[in-house]
Amino acid sequence: MISYIASEQTITININGNPRLIKIKSKDHRNYIIRLLTECQKEESAENLEELWIALTPYKRVAHKVDGRIEYVEDLGKLFVKGIERPLPEVLQKRIMSFLDDELPIDALIKFWENCQLNPEFRAIEELYLFLEHNGLPITSDGCFVSYKKVDKVDYTAEAPEEFAGLYFDKAGNCRGAKGLFVGGEIKARFKAWLENSNKEFKLVDNYTKTMDNSVGQIVSMARQAVDNNRNQTCSNGLHFASWGYASTYSGNTLIMVKVNPRDVVAIPSDYNNMKGRACEYEVIGIINEEIQMKHLAYDSNDFWND
Repeated sequence: MISYIASEQTITININGNPRLIKIKSKDHRNYIIRLLTECQKEESAENLEELWIALTPYKRVAHKVDGRIEYVEDLGKLFVKGIERPLPEVLQKRIMSFLDDELPIDALIKFWENCQLNPEFRAIEELYLFLEHNGLPITSDGCFVSYKKVDKVDYTAEAPEEFAGLYFDKAGNCRGAKGLFVGGEIKARFKAWLENSNKEFKLVDNYTKTMDNSVGQIVSMARQAVDNNRNQTCSNGLHFASWGYASTYSGNTLIMVKVNPRDVVAIPSDYNNMKGRACEYEVIGIINEEIQMKHLAYDSNDFWND
């Protein structure tokens, strides 16, 4: 026996004495549910009831819409990507449902989950969900995610004399060398004169050692075993990435975008409100200029889950 009461915002459905409350998403959604209910009241056929249960059960609806790529295991109440034994985490299940409701492609989200399976430490992936959900970062079409970090933009010429190796001038006009140590005297003067009389180029380098090239297009990597996987060690070894807001507070003079594969995430430190992480590899994909920063401020972070 099926009965229901509908308002503009909700529909209360009673199926054999079991009530369910459905929130209305749109006028079309309301009309669709009422049509199914009316058909079931006229004839409670197996076909009509199955269509109604698909409409009323979000996870079952997902499996029905994606041509077998995602399966719903009713006993567990969870969704599985075909061929992967682990169930989709709740954060991805919700995103997939949201994308399908908005008629957006979900290929990037499925690819992201497939990439997650390549990470040898699944604990790191569970931490990554917290980072992505908290910061609303975009997922790329190849199943990676975009994050941010600060680096130093330094002037240099590729064929610099050996005595000037690693030297640069910071924004305050100080001459610095390895690990940011101050350099003065004749070396500073000669370096300055050489820069003024040479064809200048620039390079983006990490703001600690000044040796890692972070120019656009570079793939920056280090041995995974050299990255600290303890999330309770908040400042430790690794290639750092962060949310927009946190990265903006880093030391350094240039904000860049990096693309990180979830397989390369090693830890999300625990005491920074899930706003930064450590990886063993990332690709530099862009420099954030003032115009981009202003556009970013005009968006809600939740809009940044797909590129």
